[in-house]
Parts: sequence; C-alpha cells; structure tokens
Amino acid sequence: MTDFSLRFLKVLATRCRKNALLIVASLSFAPLYAQTTYKVESRDLLLLLEKQQVSGFQGLKLLSLEEKKNRRVLTAGETPPLFTLSYSAPGAGQSQLPAHADSVAWKQIGSAATADGIVFSFRGFGNSTPGSDLSVEMKLEASPEKDGIEISYRAAAGSGHASVSAMTIARFSFRDFGKQTRLFLPHGSGIVLNDPVGLGPRNWKHGYPGYAVPMPWFALWSESTGPDGFRTNRNTGIYLGVHDQNGSRKEIACTIGKNIQLQVTVQAENMYEPDNEFSIGGKTVLRTLQNDWFDGAMVYKDWVRREASWFPRTALDENGRKDSPQWIKEHSLWAMHRVSPEEMTPVMKDFRQAFGVPAAVHWYYWHKNPYDNDYPHFFPRDGFREAVQELQKNNDIFIMPYINGLLWDSRDRGMEDWLYTSEAVAGTSKGTDGKPRLYTYGSKESDGSDVRLAHMCPATEIWQKKVLENVLRLARENGTKAVYIDQVAAAIPELCFDRSHGHPLGGGNWWNAGYRKMLENIHAELARAGLNDVAITTECTGETSLPIVDGFLTWHHQLENQVPAFSAVYGGTIQMIGRDYRAGKTYAERTEPRMKKTNEPLACRMKAAEALCFGEQIGWFVPTITEEDDKFPFLKDVVHLRNRFRTYFYKGEMCRVPQLDSNVPRVTADWNFYDSPLISAPALRTGAWKLARNGKTASVVVLFANTSSENITASVKLELSEYGIDPKKMSVFRIDANGGREKLTAPQIRQPVTFTKESVSAWEITCL
Repeated sequence: MTDFSLRFLKVLATRCRKNALLIVASLSFAPLYAQTTYKVESRDLLLLLEKQQVSGFQGLKLLSLEEKKNRRVLTAGETPPLFTLSYSAPGAGQSQLPAHADSVAWKQIGSAATADGIVFSFRGFGNSTPGSDLSVEMKLEASPEKDGIEISYRAAAGSGHASVSAMTIARFSFRDFGKQTRLFLPHGSGIVLNDPVGLGPRNWKHGYPGYAVPMPWFALWSESTGPDGFRTNRNTGIYLGVHDQNGSRKEIACTIGKNIQLQVTVQAENMYEPDNEFSIGGKTVLRTLQNDWFDGAMVYKDWVRREASWFPRTALDENGRKDSPQWIKEHSLWAMHRVSPEEMTPVMKDFRQAFGVPAAVHWYYWHKNPYDNDYPHFFPRDGFREAVQELQKNNDIFIMPYINGLLWDSRDRGMEDWLYTSEAVAGTSKGTDGKPRLYTYGSKESDGSDVRLAHMCPATEIWQKKVLENVLRLARENGTKAVYIDQVAAAIPELCFDRSHGHPLGGGNWWNAGYRKMLENIHAELARAGLNDVAITTECTGETSLPIVDGFLTWHHQLENQVPAFSAVYGGTIQMIGRDYRAGKTYAERTEPRMKKTNEPLACRMKAAEALCFGEQIGWFVPTITEEDDKFPFLKDVVHLRNRFRTYFYKGEMCRVPQLDSNVPRVTADWNFYDSPLISAPALRTGAWKLARNGKTASVVVLFANTSSENITASVKLELSEYGIDPKKMSVFRIDANGGREKLTAPQIRQPVTFTKESVSAWEITCL
C-alpha cells in the first residue's frame, strides 16, 4: 500500500468516525484480491460489511450485526446478501436472473460517506448484457447519538438491455438463542413462535398488504420466567421492519432451519419493461428491543403516526375518528346471518332483546343471485327494503349487507355472459399475456361447472363506478346503515399488466391508490346524499385501507399464540369487528369423519375473551346462539363489559398487556376454523387500554376473562409507570359485567387475585 493510500485512509477514517462509519482497507500483495471493511454504528447496533475485490470484480458482504449493550452478535455465521436484484433481458418475461449484493461480480462498488452514514453505489453486474448496465444505490443511515440503523435502496436497469422486476431486501439470518427464543410474525393480529427453531423447519411467506400480513415488521427476542413467576427478557431483542410510506406490494417471508432468516421482496413498477427503475418505498429499519413484541409495535406505531400516507391524522380528534359514524364507534355486538328478509326480521329482534344492547347484523344472501355467482350484480330480494326499515326504526339494530369489491363473474347471468365480455373485461386485472385472471372460490353454476370469477383492477373507472353503484343501491335506495365491501383489505394487490388502465405495470402502490380513490368517492357521494351515518367496512386488516373504511372484519384472527399487535398499533383509529365462530369442519371431523364437534363452548369463550382484550367488537354470531345455554351467558357478559368500556376502544389506545404469573393454566379447544389444529391459550386472558386528557393518561381499564370452568388465582403485574399512572395518585375500582363496583386499594392489586370461573371483569384505574 502506498504512503498516499495510507494518508487517504487515515483522513477518511477520521471523517467517518464522526458519522458512525469506520472504513478499514487491506490489499493482498497480488493486485487481484482486496478487502475493505465498513463499520456502521448507531447507539444500539453495530453493522460490519466487507467489500471484496477479485480480478476486477467486486461484492459487498454482510459480516455481522451486533447489539452493543451486551456485545452480542445477532446474525448467524452464514449471512444472506443484503439485497438481491431480479432482472431480465427485455422480452424474457418472468425468466429472471439474480444479482446479489455479495456476489463478486459487480464491475464497481463505490462508497461515499454522508452526514448520517454511507452510500454504496453498485454498477454493472457481470461481463455481458443484460446485467452490464444495472445499478443499485444502497444508503445506510446511523448515528452514535440515536438508536437504529436504516437502509434505503434504489435500482435501475440502466439501458435498453435489461429490466429490473423485484428486489429482495431486509435480508438477515438471525441466530437461534435456544428454547427461550421468541419470534413475532405479522400474521393477522400477530403471532409469537416460542422456540421457533425447536418447532422444526418451516417456510412462511405471504403478500402484503392483505389478509395474512397487515403490517411488514418482525421482532425477535429471548425471555425466561423469573423467580417471581413473571416473564423477563433475558437479552436485548431486535426489530426488523420496512417503513414504506405508501404501502407498496411486497412479499414478507421467514425461513426457519438452524437459524431464522427474514426477508422482504418488493416488486418493481413497470417490471419487465426495458430500462425501468424504481425506489424501494421507505426504509429497512433495525432497532433493538428491551422487552418483547409490544416494543416492536411501538416502533412501528410511532413511524405510522408520523409518516404513513394511510394514517388518518386529520380525521382524529378527542372523540376518535370524526369521519366515522358515531354508532359504529360505540358498537359492541354483531350477528352474521344468511337468510331471507322475512326470516331476518324476527330473529334479529330476538337477538337484540336477548343481549340487551344495540345489535348489528352482517347480512349475507340478501340478494337474488347465489353467493359467489353472477357478481357484481347485487339486487335485493323481495321484502328487503321493508325488513331494513323495520329493523332499523328504533336505531338499536343496524343492517350491514354484503357486496364484493373485487370479483366479476365471467358468466354473470346464470350460464350467460351478460356484461362480462362487453363491459368488464377491459377493467379486469391481467397477466403479462394480456389475459384476464380467472379464479374459482368453490361456487358452482347450474350445470355443476365451476363459477370462474375475474379479479377487477381497482384503478379502472368501470370498477370504481360499479362498486359505487352497489353501495348507493343499498344505502340510498334501501336505507342500510352500513355496507360491507368484501376483499378490499384482504386481497393481496395483483401485478396487473394492462397498459390501458393508466397505472404502472406490475408492482408499486397503485392498487392501494385505486381503492383509495374508489372509497373516497363513495364517501363523498354518501355525504352529498346526506348519508353521513352510513359506515363502510371490509374484510381483514390490510393497513393501507384504514383511512377509507370505518371497520375491519377480523374474522380471521384464529391462530395459536396470537398477540394484539395490530390493536397496539391501530387501536382507537379503526373498529375491528368479530371472529368466526362457525367455519369449516372441526379438527375431530377432519381427522375422523364420524366424530362430532367437541369443546365448542370453551372455544367460544376463548375467542370472545381474546376479542374483548384485543379491543374488537364482539360477535359475528349466528343469532340463534342466544338459545345455547352453554355459551350464551358468558358471551352476553363479554358484550356487556365491552359495551360499558366502549369509549376506550374508539377514543383510546392499547397499553402493554398485563402479565400474569406462570401459575395460570392453559386451556385447549377446537376453534373450528378450516385447517387450524386445536388451539391452546392461557385460561385467563388480560388486556389494558387507556384514555388520555391533554396529552396525559386520564384512566386505564384492565380487562380480565377467565375462560375455564374453574376459579383461577393469579398475580397480576401492571406497568403503572409505563401506563402514565402515579400509584400514589390513583383510584381503582373492580367492575363486573353487570356494573357492580368494588373499590380496591393499591396493595390489593399487587396481591394474588381469584377470578371466578367463566367470568369477565375489569379494573378501572383513574388518575387523581
């Protein structure tokens, strides 16, 4: 190495230390091989990278990620590339080639220190086209004064010789830390895998935003039980998220083998088009965690409320969502039924009377056409309008009919192609071959053949007008107080390649933007008609749909080891509605057809208890559940307790879930949800929600639900200081489902408490 090179490196290292970056270079005596090590450092993390050069080609490898508090390396020995760019020659379609960050095949990898980190510029991959003009810019941001490392990417094909189609980012392989390892996956409400490596190899991959993945972030930590019987975090954990302001389409994946590999793949705008380029929306964010998944939820929540385009900042005030009808914000009880108008009227009156609180019904089969057939032509059965008027006349029953927000039947009037070819085809989502994508959902035509339904593109005018027409038919012509538009927040955005639609081809956030335009227009038309009290809801919890609807149907929250991560991020900004209490065959019936349903009452208690603590509105019950004595009393108590504290769920925010000591038993039941196995959960469930006044905590409600058939005595650990409560300046009342109140002292809530079997109750803590 020359004297000039040494002087240059000393100057560069001095400059970069100030920016949390250190560069160390080494050259072999043979000029064919060289290494340069880069250290990117924040207050809590240390990231080591190595640039390798062999025979004129270069690659950038991740060496390790270390959390500094305990000087613990988090990544496994064999680290995956920091990114993989998928590209192809024009006309090659879906035949893709990979360009890995650590492949020693880049013609040049430049680096430049910035005020807040370093930028790497990758140029030219391989010796020949189509990769010769590829370019990637990767920026790492970190500061010794702040927690976290942030990584952003930009890619370009560079010439007419190539097209970039996708980039896999946020690729980290984390070490297994033994049986105490805990992994949070953003599946539905959120799930935690205990000892994930010990559970055996598995691959988990789902599209975002959609039914399975409403939020794109992970958390990994380790914990054990302390001598007091409560969980404790043994070491600092790690948060990995993609903070994309526009919520572009992605695939979120986790592969578990000897280690835990996490990654996110982002599809490019104008994929397969020559000379395209795209910026990966937002940043990959790494942060340490001091406790568990809730800390990760708070990291994501803080970012969402500051930067996410879908967060309804201007629609929030001290009364919650001011653009949502008051009735749905205050609501607590839902039925789901599939009957004619003449059957619906008496059964819903009985349902409402039995529960003793306002009720709403999600009404399927109100229309003349069969379910999942002849869509989107929804016309009411005879007597529908009259039934709606009768049920809603006292403002204590609300009607929410079903329509679909995605599908058009390719034979849309019986066996006849009525309007599909002449009107709908132009607005269908299409593949690279230009043909509409057709799907089957199990429904049959009159001749026994499958109903084949096209997915419509939400960016098209024809589809936006059709959904608006169906909504107005229900709300304006028939007077319903709500309309449910199926699949909007459940269906993963499709890669549509129809140029006539006016959106970028393939990836991007245009799918979300199309639905946003559609629903904003629907709300505007309802307002023009004076129908501001009509609520719009949809299926599942894809977060980018949040500002355009008033409620998410959470029927799919049916997994083992669920945690209320979605509620922790979005509680108080959207209403979450119901669980499925009656899907598919039971586990026993699937494994042995002669078996009958088992543990139904316990399963119902488990679902309702969890929904209560997660802040969801209760139900999606078949109305005749009021006649089932082994279920109804507990469910009624859950509904009444939630109704009593309903303001917390539309004005407030979720707090860290209170801990129960390790003596709480677990219960197991068949949740009767499609292919899910038996579900095991703590017999005693808890949750905590708070209300604020002038930016400070005013009160907290702590919820308890004992689902077992035995009394349970347990100690409760409340994070009062985290909740914003001074234990010397508070009052505490125990309140049951019927409104009975008992004043408690501060020492009492620190002592073991006995919770009566099959009961619900709450502690309301008010700041004095």
